[in-house]
Amino acid sequence: STADFKKSGARFVKLRLDADAPISWALKSRYKVGGYPTIIFAASDGDEIRRVVGYREKKLFIKEMDQAWNERDQSFTKLLAKATAGDRAAADRVGLTYLERREFADAARLLDKSVAHLEQWYAAEIGRLEAEESSGNKNAKPIRLATIEKSIAQFSASPESLGLRSQLAGLYDERGERGDKDKSKATTEALIK
Repeated sequence: STADFKKSGARFVKLRLDADAPISWALKSRYKVGGYPTIIFAASDGDEIRRVVGYREKKLFIKEMDQAWNERDQSFTKLLAKATAGDRAAADRVGLTYLERREFADAARLLDKSVAHLEQWYAAEIGRLEAEESSGNKNAKPIRLATIEKSIAQFSASPESLGLRSQLAGLYDERGERGDKDKSKATTEALIK
């Protein structure tokens, strides 16, 4: 209801959907919405321009709206074409979108060799390996464990490391090799600290 929000938002056609209502399921599926709230900025043809997942305070959300407006000619499809042609900035943006969509294999592929988004590459790679495990690839679990360890080592102060430490402790418990109980305990203690 504030003037600054109305000014930024006036450039967009706004549509609010109840994600649990059957009428919204087709759009939820199309845009691969996995968490709430998710705001999709789309071109008039429906091609995604930008997304915001999770709460943002008003000032930051207005900034996201302004960026979406400024990038309105850079839809997902166009950025994907640039990324495929080798544009690093486009690959990073598309990779991050894939990560938000939980399309981990595509995110890991595009964020590979990204200097600016190494932590997000780890997240994508861990998600990709977890999906491989779920599909029955028994070789993926030790690689995922090692990848989580590397991510924590590089980004130990990151908020995302908390969830990774919890995963890692669980993996040590599941594996049950010699010394894993001590590793699980140490990891849990580090998580608590």
